[in-house]
Amino acid sequence: MPSGVYSALDSFHLAAFGTAWSIHRRATCEIEKPSFKHIIRSSKGGLTKNPWLRIVSEQARIMAQLGDKLGLSPAARAALKLPDLRQPASKFDGLIGRQSEPPRHPN
Repeated sequence: MPSGVYSALDSFHLAAFGTAWSIHRRATCEIEKPSFKHIIRSSKGGLTKNPWLRIVSEQARIMAQLGDKLGLSPAARAALKLPDLRQPASKFDGLIGRQSEPPRHPN
């Protein structure tokens, strides 16, 4: 994001997004292992969905919500009001290459 879009007040959203991303990445790495099983045995012996699937899904949901608040989705970016990034004009702008006018003499 351009400078000035985020402030100190956004730090908790940015930290939460980073944490969700880190957990999501870890869960994704587990799911990508060749030995990963989508269905596993629970502690009671029944079949259940692997907890990594719930974790990856939950973190993706959190990132989508926070990303929207942080202007990271296409719709949020379209609505984002960016600060004016133009520099104020310098009093020296236009001096180089400017045609000087001959001094005017009073009649």
